[in-house]
Amino acid sequence: MKIPCAIYLAALGLLVIGRDAPAQGFGRPLEPGTFIVTTVDGARVSGKITNTEFVMRTETLGELKVPADRIEMVQFSDEGDTLHTTGGSAIRGKFDLDVLEFESEFGPLRIPRAKILGFATGPSASLILGSGNLSIGIGGFK
Repeated sequence: MKIPCAIYLAALGLLVIGRDAPAQGFGRPLEPGTFIVTTVDGARVSGKITNTEFVMRTETLGELKVPADRIEMVQFSDEGDTLHTTGGSAIRGKFDLDVLEFESEFGPLRIPRAKILGFATGPSASLILGSGNLSIGIGGFK
């Protein structure tokens, strides 16, 4: 039985990871403002998002403007995108993004949305973002 990813994210955030857990990236703490971007081919790259504001379009709440520094995690899916904010909100809808502008250890990157599974910071950065399924380190949920 498939259960929506948002339920697992909420459970992990509250039960396993905790809101006060340090941000982790590849087994070590992330600097504040650092995100990990996961691409469709499984690459994970860390760095700073240089886009300053995003728009999330929802059926019930309309168009929401989201400053980049309020984003904890975004996961893209054919069934709808999921946005988690640093304030604890979880929103489903269409994350309006053509290209993610990203400053990485490899220099500036411009990653098309079609090549991104998701991006995260804070406690959510330790999650491995996948296509509809969420897994953490040694196991997975389906």
